[in-house]
Amino acid sequence: MTKREVSNDEIMTALNGFANDVNKRFDDIENRFDGVDERFDGVDERFDGVDKRFDGVDKKIDSIDKRLFRLEQDIVEIKADIIDLKRSHDQLMSTLDKFLARLDNYETEQAARDLQFERLLSWARKVSEKTGIPLENL
Repeated sequence: MTKREVSNDEIMTALNGFANDVNKRFDDIENRFDGVDERFDGVDERFDGVDKRFDGVDKKIDSIDKRLFRLEQDIVEIKADIIDLKRSHDQLMSTLDKFLARLDNYETEQAARDLQFERLLSWARKVSEKTGIPLENL
């Protein structure tokens, strides 16, 4: 190769060509970045959708938590009511046992009194027959 002098126009033409090549490469890179940005926008939209679904799930979980808390309170109240009912039932059974014992005693006394009355009536009939004093029919 021989040395020759390069003119300013040739340098400028070469630089312009180089600059155009660099600009074209930057444009290609920019286009690729735009494509990546578009894909990230799609990913962002999907993440927004997932976030919305998680928000819905969070609301449902909060609702379930509130209902479970109310259910736990209801269970505590029901347990307290059951304890009160058992206590009341025990008192009622105790009272009923005492009443039945009194009734049994009364019936036993009545049976003894009825037996004693029958014996007395039998004796009075015998006395009535022997004395001739009439006895009203009892």
